Amino acid sequence: MSRESSKYLKHRRFVVSACLVVSSSISRRSLCTSPPKNASTGGRLWQRIPLRRGLLLPQLGFGTGRPGGSREPQVTLEDGRRRLVAAVKTALRTGYRLVDTSLFSGMETAVVEGIRQSGVERSEVVVATKLLQMAHNSSEAVHASVENSLRNLNCSCIDLYLLQSPRAGRILDVWPQLIRLRNEGLIGALGVSNFGAHQLEGMRQSGLELPEVNQVEVHCWRQLPALTEYHRTHGIVTMCMAPLARGEMFGKTEVATIAQELGQTEAAVAVRWCLQMGYIPIPRSVRSSRILENTASGFQLSVSQMERIGRMNVAYVACRKASPCCEIPWEAIAESIPDKSLWDESKKRKVEAAERRSQLQEERARKALERKQQQIRAQVSSQNSQSRRKSEIVILSELVQQQMGERYLRKLNFWSTWLPPMAVRSRLHRASADGHYARLSEAQQQLQLVSLGPELSHELLTTEL
Repeated sequence: MSRESSKYLKHRRFVVSACLVVSSSISRRSLCTSPPKNASTGGRLWQRIPLRRGLLLPQLGFGTGRPGGSREPQVTLEDGRRRLVAAVKTALRTGYRLVDTSLFSGMETAVVEGIRQSGVERSEVVVATKLLQMAHNSSEAVHASVENSLRNLNCSCIDLYLLQSPRAGRILDVWPQLIRLRNEGLIGALGVSNFGAHQLEGMRQSGLELPEVNQVEVHCWRQLPALTEYHRTHGIVTMCMAPLARGEMFGKTEVATIAQELGQTEAAVAVRWCLQMGYIPIPRSVRSSRILENTASGFQLSVSQMERIGRMNVAYVACRKASPCCEIPWEAIAESIPDKSLWDESKKRKVEAAERRSQLQEERARKALERKQQQIRAQVSSQNSQSRRKSEIVILSELVQQQMGERYLRKLNFWSTWLPPMAVRSRLHRASADGHYARLSEAQQQLQLVSLGPELSHELLTTEL
């Protein structure tokens, strides 16, 4: 026997021994690990993972969602409900023992009906549901959400209750309330969904008990090594939401090649990778063939194949509204409800567009102000120029009056009022050429003191009859 096989057997014996120790202190309900009569027996479908408080969680779960509605507009909600009941029944008869749902989906009663029709004992099935996000607004709403789920699931204790998303906010108020309800016996185990490592660390540093489960988008194409390592360090089980990436990466990566090598589908390979990583995948489907396919039973991924998938992490996000919530700062969710733009891409784009419009308006206003200031400076400069020109004309008038008489003074005043400086100079030049100017040499010293410009001064000082 090789060293690797020996090490594997020792590890397996240790895990079995640990499970037996844990099982001695928990109810018989959690010990039902044997497959039902009609179930498939391939692979490791029946393995269960112990949570910190003792609940044995089946390693393969069945996701339900909300068939029909906005995602499938051609399917009415009532038709979707019937499809879900049939899917849950098929999944349980296939061997699934964990069903994930939520109060928001409105399908909790459909899950209960599917369990009833499957013929599987309710005590053998672990049902996970979630707190309404709007319930984070008040303590009364939190308690009402739990009571509604208890009534819909027709039970006195919810097996696994998840805080659906950090984007609902007020974690420091809501989480202690859920802890109290758990201690009162209304909840078996507590977890969260879509939480990032920094958010979990924020809870820990705030003195809150960490969740036992974090349901987050983890799959072959988005492996989140830092988050899953944090889970292992602090005893948090990783539950894989959308383990197939909604099929959006099929046929595009090394997973397709590995599936061909094994004679399996990419969906089966993706689920098998989650199982061998020690995670709990919860694939969803309403088709019987795919429900069976998603059990990923009857084969194993080799060490080299696992390594190839490990190198293929491309951080692909399939859940585009839920998964970005992992990045919301802890400070934004600890005591308040964060702004939607922190996690909703469409809202974020709208906010960015509004900011760009605001910046553009500010830029336009700034340029308009600059233009106005330039106009004011030009007006002031023009007024100053006109004042200087008027003063020059007054001095020139006095000189003309002295040298040429009253007649040309009236002409000069008329020209200076209605004509630009160049025209005034032209008129004066023509008057000089016509012989109407007297000699102005006597005024030379005085004219040099006047800012008439070199050309006009030259014309006035050098023109003779």
